[in-house]
Amino acid sequence: MKFRQKIWALPVSACLVFGLGVSASLVIASGSASQLDRLRHTDNRLLETTLQMERLSEHMDNALEAAAMGDPRRLNEAKGHAQAIEQRLDGTTPALQAAFAAHREHSFAVVEGMMSGQDVSDRVAQRRSAQAQWNAGRKAVVEETRRSVEAGFDNLEKALRDTVLASALTAITVLLVLGLASWLIVRSVWHELGGEPGELRRVAEQVASGQLDWDATPQIRNSLHDAMGQMTGRLRETVATIREASRCIDDAAIEIATGNQDLSYRTERAAGSLQETSGSVQQLADGARASGRAATAANALATAATEAASRGGQAVSQVVASMDAINQSSRHIAEIIGVIDSIAFQTNILALNAAVEAARAGEQGRGFAVVASEVRTLAGRSAEAASQIKALIQASTARVDGGALLVREAGEAMAHIVDSVHQVSQMIDGIHRATGHQAEEIGGVSEAIVQLDGMTQQNAALVEQSAAASLSLQEQTRRLSGTVAVFRL
Repeated sequence: MKFRQKIWALPVSACLVFGLGVSASLVIASGSASQLDRLRHTDNRLLETTLQMERLSEHMDNALEAAAMGDPRRLNEAKGHAQAIEQRLDGTTPALQAAFAAHREHSFAVVEGMMSGQDVSDRVAQRRSAQAQWNAGRKAVVEETRRSVEAGFDNLEKALRDTVLASALTAITVLLVLGLASWLIVRSVWHELGGEPGELRRVAEQVASGQLDWDATPQIRNSLHDAMGQMTGRLRETVATIREASRCIDDAAIEIATGNQDLSYRTERAAGSLQETSGSVQQLADGARASGRAATAANALATAATEAASRGGQAVSQVVASMDAINQSSRHIAEIIGVIDSIAFQTNILALNAAVEAARAGEQGRGFAVVASEVRTLAGRSAEAASQIKALIQASTARVDGGALLVREAGEAMAHIVDSVHQVSQMIDGIHRATGHQAEEIGGVSEAIVQLDGMTQQNAALVEQSAAASLSLQEQTRRLSGTVAVFRL
């Protein structure tokens, strides 16, 4: 529980106990008030109603006697009293209502019979019996009502005694609870403080002024006084540690400043060397780029030569194809000539046969023999022409075969030339890529050297800043030592 809550616990507990006592008194008083209200509105009203019914019953009996003596106007008066009694009987017992109904019936029957001159002796006996029951029931109600009122007053007197007793017990309980709560709260607060508030304030003022050499022996463990003693002891240790650390930091700052000066000198020399290296690498990169451009030009020439050789190879291939086609055509023509020669031979045989037949025919076959002789002559000339054409074609075919062989050899040589030129082009292209890759790597090295140069320059600037920071650290260390010197250990 917090300190403020403990301080507020006393009035809160007092209010709570007082509220409980007042609540108990109010509950008891409320019961007494309810009892009194019931006596006032229920029992007293019932008693008044019973007394009114007695008076109305007497008035009804007097009116009926007067009507029986010869005054008929009193009969209506008796009926009015009877109705008033019936109204007041609402809410009572059924037996009492039945008793009055019988008494009224026999009473009015007797009076009406007497007024009309009838014999009412039997009715009179019945009226007396009903009147006796009615009077007995009315008296019983009055007696019961009186007993209920007396019991209510007894209960009310008991409730008043209980209220007085509860009030006394509440007061005693409030005093006991307040005393116990006060003792517990004061004891808890004292254990929390561990000493007088003035002593605690004096200790806090000494710590605030830097006096850490006071005796911090606690009177009560886990109290505010004990916590302040522990705080002072730890603060004393912290101040001693800060003093020692300040001296060490001062020495280290001096060493850092000396090292920064040496590092600054070496960094400047490294920056100069890097600038020279950067220039040399830049020249090497320029040479690599020039080699790359030359390799590019050689690659372009090799590519052109490869394309020209490829076109020559394609032309030779076309010539070889044309020679093959001519060779095939010559062979086909030779075959056709062979067919013609065969036809001419067969025609000659047919003409010879025709001449033989014409000779056998004599004079009639002479004309036919002349025709057969001409046909034979033509067939011979055709065979001779075919033989000459065949010889020419065979000679042409032999020359075409020789030319085709030469063209094939030229094509194979051109193919070897194309392959050689292509290999040279690939080698030049590889040299070109290698030169480009070398140029890129040299460029990367140059950029790395430039970045390294920039980083070296930044390091030089950081070294200067570190030197300035070392001087500032020395100054702050002196100020910290001066601040801690205020405390007395």
